[in-house]
Amino acid sequence: MVARAVAFSWLLFGCTSPLTEARTSFEEARYPDAVEQYARLGAGVPGLSPRELFEYSLYRGLSHLALGDAANAERWLTVCKRLADASPEHASLPEVNRLLSARRAMGHASGD
Repeated sequence: MVARAVAFSWLLFGCTSPLTEARTSFEEARYPDAVEQYARLGAGVPGLSPRELFEYSLYRGLSHLALGDAANAERWLTVCKRLADASPEHASLPEVNRLLSARRAMGHASGD
């Protein structure tokens, strides 16, 4: 019984996304931590699934935006917008709304 619980715990926690820590920092409004954590994940970005890459670029861009780093926010939110346009199935409606709101705040029209 104990071995089964340990195995289940390993599966549950071992299968979390590499983005979990950075996303948690973002959700807790610890934007400097989120930016640092996303930057540390940079080498692994080519190995992310399309869904994970969408999430990575969205929340990395939003984290930079929250810190007033417009250049990096623009970079990552543009990547995110291109991913959303190319494969809309990878983005939930709330995430698309966050993306569009951030881009409007940066001066982009909704179709940009």
